[in-house]
Amino acid sequence: MELKIKKTNNLSGTVKIPGSKSHAIRGIFLQMLAEGEGQLTNLPDSEDIQNAQKTCQAIKNGDLQIPAGNSGLAARFALPLLEPQQKLVCGEQMQARPMQPLIKAIKELEEKHETEVDGKISQYLSALLIAQPLKPYDSIITVKNPNERPYINMTLAWIRDFGGEIQEQNNTFHIKGGQKYTAKSKDIPGDWSSAAVFIAANALIPGEIQIEGLTKDPLQADSILPELIENWPQEIDCSKCPDLLPILAVIATQKKLTRLKNATHSRIKESDRITAMAEALQKMGAKIEEHEDGLTIQKSELSGAEVDGKKDHRIIMALTLAGMLAEGQTTIKNAEGLAKTYPNFIESIRKIGANI
Repeated sequence: MELKIKKTNNLSGTVKIPGSKSHAIRGIFLQMLAEGEGQLTNLPDSEDIQNAQKTCQAIKNGDLQIPAGNSGLAARFALPLLEPQQKLVCGEQMQARPMQPLIKAIKELEEKHETEVDGKISQYLSALLIAQPLKPYDSIITVKNPNERPYINMTLAWIRDFGGEIQEQNNTFHIKGGQKYTAKSKDIPGDWSSAAVFIAANALIPGEIQIEGLTKDPLQADSILPELIENWPQEIDCSKCPDLLPILAVIATQKKLTRLKNATHSRIKESDRITAMAEALQKMGAKIEEHEDGLTIQKSELSGAEVDGKKDHRIIMALTLAGMLAEGQTTIKNAEGLAKTYPNFIESIRKIGANI
């Protein structure tokens, strides 16, 4: 699929933001593991959520093939819950993303009930924290290079809501075995990650966008975006909010010399987001320098160009904003992938005036 975008001079109207994928998948897994009845409301209608539901249903049924699709959360949360005879089946994008550190940690916990896990990818730790309270033994997990702390806090909040107990001291988690989860009914808050492009557009393009469905939520790392836009710094540490890197790169072209750092994890998402954004924005005339851990971007005039969306929902949404800011027409090729988290994105942004 290709998207053709022309400079957009005004955006006005109301956008309803879908529920948070990060919250929802944690809820889906804990509900599956819990005793009793409960209901999750405001679940987003996206491929990642459908994959998480299919994964949990297959685990619950005792199926031998556990389909996780391209959902990193579903695949990683499933892994510590599988029986030896069960096989995790992932999509092409997910097969290219690392799992070995999690597999190593699972084996060590089974053998000696203690492990050290790399925290650069917070999903590894979250997966273990959800699974270990249900094991028949006590366990200890130490985290090195702790990253994306808001997502760990989100996992702990969900576990505690469902009755689980975990003690933490100096990046070491002590987990008593033999616990049970109790089902709860919860409403999924709006997704700050999906809202990011609209928040940025509201700040950079004339008009007024009313964004519905968002509440203040410190457990979502990307909720920091309005504060960053209002007080734009010269350096942004992306270790806590790596999903913002693509949209931050676009905003930086309209602000001032900006260094996005500590974003190495962005290279192993649905695409290498650092290289993808550097290549695309360079084609559009941005003065941008790529580093191993991020980007340096100067204030730049953007011009329409043909760019690659890499079938990555975050890249496509960020380049959509870049296309609306650029003179002329921008074509985003490989623009399929929005259904992963926000199937109605094009419809939503076109409705408020985007020239797409």
